[in-house]
Amino acid sequence: MRRRDFIKVIAGATAAWPLAARAQQRGRVRRIGIVMPYAKGDTENEARVGALKQELAKLGWTDGSNIRFDEHWTTDNMDRVRAEAAALASSNPDIIIATGGRVIPVIMRLTRSIPMVLPSASDPVGVGWAQSLARSGGNVTGFTMFELSMLGKSLEILKQIAPAIVRVGLIYNPDNPNSVHYRRISEAASAPLAIEVIDLPIHGLADIDRAVANLADRGNSGIFFLPDLTTNALRDDVVGLVTRRRVPAIYSEPFFVKLGGLTF
Repeated sequence: MRRRDFIKVIAGATAAWPLAARAQQRGRVRRIGIVMPYAKGDTENEARVGALKQELAKLGWTDGSNIRFDEHWTTDNMDRVRAEAAALASSNPDIIIATGGRVIPVIMRLTRSIPMVLPSASDPVGVGWAQSLARSGGNVTGFTMFELSMLGKSLEILKQIAPAIVRVGLIYNPDNPNSVHYRRISEAASAPLAIEVIDLPIHGLADIDRAVANLADRGNSGIFFLPDLTTNALRDDVVGLVTRRRVPAIYSEPFFVKLGGLTF
């Protein structure tokens, strides 16, 4: 699904408050809380929030008129995420939109009553955010934009691009609850490709630098950056490190390729 079409779907879901409630509170300004674990000024993610606002406006929800946005750009500093998520939940918005494998559980612990929309969840059932894809249960709903079987396909593509590789480093933040599933699926897919997968957990740029340098020194190595907001937020630096070390790498988001990354 193209990003613009995806935003339209989110906007439609966000706009679908019960008709009876609208009739009862026609004059009330609705509040949408947004938690983005990126820095303010992140052009890629600001464009996504901007597109959401545009689509909501087309559906009759105009910022400053009948709706107000309470945006929290927290970076991936989890202390800040927890503090701002708590402040947002205590203000009792009509709905919360949030993203990030480490962010969602924080908000879920804060409220089981405020409706939450997840723009992109990898495995919401597997990590316990939803009861099933058909019926999420609780106060959480949203969309899954990532087919887990594609992890194996990514390794296959990397092997085709760089046939000489015999090992692939999986770079991920272990605090992301989805990482367990990513690693399991990647390891299962590696055997038929005669690839050794190496776990390389990271928490910041210094860890990524060491991991990339280690693989470069060993030779015949590749890198798979598993889906994670830490590497996403550091994407400019990540692509620069990989390019300088000349290690073939595959990424999980197209914006890495826009910055000069090999493929996704």
